[in-house]
Amino acid sequence: MTMKREIDIGIVNTITGKYTAFSKQNITEGQNTDDALFASMSYAGFFPPANKLGSYWFDGSAQRDIDIFAAINRCKDAGFANEDIVLDSVMTSAANLNEVDPQNFKSVGMLFRYFEISSYYQSMDNLLRAKFSFPGVNFRYNIMPTGAIPSSSKPLSMSEKDI
Repeated sequence: MTMKREIDIGIVNTITGKYTAFSKQNITEGQNTDDALFASMSYAGFFPPANKLGSYWFDGSAQRDIDIFAAINRCKDAGFANEDIVLDSVMTSAANLNEVDPQNFKSVGMLFRYFEISSYYQSMDNLLRAKFSFPGVNFRYNIMPTGAIPSSSKPLSMSEKDI
């Protein structure tokens, strides 16, 4: 049995904190495609939340940096056994944390460092929990940057070389 690859768009409601996923089942209803894409581009701290779909939203990574469980459960719901599931993941954090000199950090700089550290450990924790929760699943490729990622305080001003 083969399954087509699907991509979900995830956004987080800034008022309730609830994560909402849009997939082929609900993405084409009304303006959902445009609104969900627009909201998923509203990166918290850099862009204001998107006033769409009857509320205020930002990118789903605020709650689910990487949602391995949903991907595996979707395969299981389609009838696949753990041994028939192959998972490739693309991580949004580096393989290692940058070392920084925090002596001159002010409140905002320290907040960004907190987010950088938190995101790194959350990603690693999600991957390990999935491996323990789904024995037999082939976690084939886990792709992540091999080098240090430029400071998270300036992600929108990275050069082509940085990327």
